[in-house]
Amino acid sequence: MGGKKKKEEEPWINRFTREIQQRPPADISPFLSAIQSKFGEYEKQIGSNIEIEQAKRLQLLQTALMNAIGSLQYNPYAEKTKQAFEQLRQQKLQSLEQSKSQAISQYTAITPEVSQALRMAGAYQWAKGYSPSEIEKGKVYELTGALPPTMVSSDRAKDILQYYQPTYEAGMQFMQQTKDFLKGLGYQDTEIENIIKPYTSLIQEGYELAGGYL
Repeated sequence: MGGKKKKEEEPWINRFTREIQQRPPADISPFLSAIQSKFGEYEKQIGSNIEIEQAKRLQLLQTALMNAIGSLQYNPYAEKTKQAFEQLRQQKLQSLEQSKSQAISQYTAITPEVSQALRMAGAYQWAKGYSPSEIEKGKVYELTGALPPTMVSSDRAKDILQYYQPTYEAGMQFMQQTKDFLKGLGYQDTEIENIIKPYTSLIQEGYELAGGYL
């Protein structure tokens, strides 16, 4: 009679990946608030610019009519001019609102996937920079006669580099696109670094998770 077949141990990279997948999505509320804040500034700016242009146009009309008839009790074009500028203001605000809603909904929808990808990207960064010293490995073996944890970590770093590279590249592309988006909104580099902390903290979390997964 044959003995029981030994159950194969699940590859550690599968367990590690599952742990990342089971972690909750990031809270990106501060990031979304920054987007809303900048769009709010643009809404005020649109209103202010429209008022200035409208006042200029009305003044030009009044001057033209005064020059034409010598006196002016009533400007027949004033109301139509105001209506035209109000229509322009509404069009600009509607377009701005659509852009804001689209950006917020897109970032909200992809949060679970992005959270997973950036944690994996952090693990990849850890693996990419992992290079245990041969001298230190030798010292551990001399003192204990056992394989040092660094050698185990080295093998796991290779696994991460092998399996996580596509996700890492996608995560870095997302980060660059997000920075470009914020820069397009008018944020400065120093402001952007603070705004994207909900995302950079995920990378740091993945880095620390990989480093402590022995």
